[in-house]
Amino acid sequence: GIPPDHIERLALTVEGGEDLDAYFVTSHGEVPSLADTTIVYNHGNYVGIEHYLPRVRFFYELGYNVYVWDYRGYGKSVPVDPPTLPQMMSDTKDAFRQAESLVPDTDKMIIYGMSIGGMAAGEMAARFDGCALMLEAAYNSVTAKIESNTSLSLPGSFLTSGVAENDAKLRNTKTPTLIMHSENDMAVSIDDARRLFRKLPDSLQKKMVVLKNADHALGGDVGGFPEQGLTAYGEVMMSFLADHAPGCMREE
Repeated sequence: GIPPDHIERLALTVEGGEDLDAYFVTSHGEVPSLADTTIVYNHGNYVGIEHYLPRVRFFYELGYNVYVWDYRGYGKSVPVDPPTLPQMMSDTKDAFRQAESLVPDTDKMIIYGMSIGGMAAGEMAARFDGCALMLEAAYNSVTAKIESNTSLSLPGSFLTSGVAENDAKLRNTKTPTLIMHSENDMAVSIDDARRLFRKLPDSLQKKMVVLKNADHALGGDVGGFPEQGLTAYGEVMMSFLADHAPGCMREE
């Protein structure tokens, strides 16, 4: 596990004065190139941070600092109602600013979105300068999700308030982008991920990794990349950083 003295529990105060649950995990420092690098982790659409602790532990073991937060209505956050889409986008900006205030190096912040967290990550990447954007099994478009035949598991409030279209938000992005998706994902079609990849600027440092033997990554211990092995997962991330986003790592 993660040593308790490496974990700081936070209150993320957002518009309306509500407090969302968040944590900052300090790197163990044993991987010098990552000791100043922070993953700003936007998790999936299930329960809350506690369900994704195995994933946070993976990131910690790989050597990163980690900032993770819960959306409204998730985990220990208040209020108990899920956010509307505009609320989530607003809260996302507050979360990134809080992470910025805690990290060892604001130039080495990786914006990471898993599943529904892809919408939050897209908003962060559009508004702030991350050193890289990583999207895993990510929802990239409310519209595409509604129009597809896959099961809809987004909060109902998302469907009637605002939009979250990463292909539009990121069409001019300069943030190096890694897209990780399974061709067997039954929740978010890989076609959506491929569409986003095509629409990212041709000049962008970008990479798409396709998994053959995983389903939709709905949790830290269910499906997805870590199930393929922590070493392989870490190597996908590290090779992307080395080849496409070296600014995310400390020069040795």
